[in-house]
Amino acid sequence: MNTVSNVKFGLVICMTLLSTFQLLPNLCEAQEGTSTKTLKVGGIMPLSGKGAALGVPFRDTIIMQAEQYNKAGGIVIDKQKFKIELIIEDSRYTAEGVKTAAEKLIHRDRVKFILGPVISPGCLLLNPIAEENKILHIQNSISPKSIGPEYTYAFRPYMTSTERTPSQYLWMKKNMPDVKRIGTSNINDETGYSTVAAITKAAKELGFELCEPVYFPRGTSDFFPTMTKLLATKPDFIDFGSSALGEVALEVKAARQLGYKGYLSLSFPQDHLELCKIAGKENAEGFIFMDTLIAEALPTTKAFKEAYVARWGNWNPYALKWSVFLPILVDSMKAAGTVEDTAKVRDTMAKMGFDTVMGHLKWSGMKTYGIARQIYTPFGISKVQNCSLVNLGVLPAEKVMEAMGEK
Repeated sequence: MNTVSNVKFGLVICMTLLSTFQLLPNLCEAQEGTSTKTLKVGGIMPLSGKGAALGVPFRDTIIMQAEQYNKAGGIVIDKQKFKIELIIEDSRYTAEGVKTAAEKLIHRDRVKFILGPVISPGCLLLNPIAEENKILHIQNSISPKSIGPEYTYAFRPYMTSTERTPSQYLWMKKNMPDVKRIGTSNINDETGYSTVAAITKAAKELGFELCEPVYFPRGTSDFFPTMTKLLATKPDFIDFGSSALGEVALEVKAARQLGYKGYLSLSFPQDHLELCKIAGKENAEGFIFMDTLIAEALPTTKAFKEAYVARWGNWNPYALKWSVFLPILVDSMKAAGTVEDTAKVRDTMAKMGFDTVMGHLKWSGMKTYGIARQIYTPFGISKVQNCSLVNLGVLPAEKVMEAMGEK
């Protein structure tokens, strides 16, 4: 090959290499668009302490669901595929624990979406932080103060005492005519005060006599003084409101050992086997769970239970209450077409209805809270019989909303 040919050949090679390198950014962009990215979702829940009975099934539910999404190849949002990475923090069932967990998730882990917290004082602490940082959070707070027009990034797909109590007490009026005097024992913070307010309102409207409420501090282990004070008011029905099972089981044990023979009830679901274990089989007999949907009641909830048991080896009825949190978030991000613009996800979520294992759900609560951030779900009423749950009835979401005056 002569010198001229060598020069021409060299120029061709150089131009070819130059063209290739110029194309590399575009090739990388194309690969990035088709590769799977990571979507971080934070979780704040009590995994230790007396609130662990709430937090552990919450954690296990969203872990199972994230695994299902990821096993299916991830979720597609605006033509981009994502796999879910859960970053779960233990709040220890304290407001300070929630604050610490939230600051870590927001400022260190850079999450934009949080599932939880599971405690009213913690939600009240998180709300302004989330609003300032535009963090969308799907929470569980008993306090009616945790939802309002000033907290646009807070959503609650979990019914509280405010939502449940009117329909619960209406059911009691029709099905338990021997109940006349209602006593209640609750935590002496925002959770307990909100619960007692809901109980007081429903009881008075339906003609029940209300005993003087008693309160106890978080972390209490000896409930004999509390139950002695409550039993002195002569209740024939005790509503333990929204206390955690670790507390309620000890209260049940104390009440029975002090000779109480009347009804005992909790306003939301817990693990009945744990109740039997802590309170004792005999003491737990006849205990009423006012918000426990027997999983076999619906085909979708039955299938969810089967998947949960296959993953974790045993069943926790409280898992059903957490079953809608992650799917609601995923469906909303898909519809919004973004994982970055939390305001867009928020506004999209607020307008949506969702097909879940608990049925078709939509946001309500405008009359009660001044903003539609509350979801009403069907709930069951059951009692403990020989350390098993026996279904006493199922109240559809429409009936719950009707009792609340919401549509």
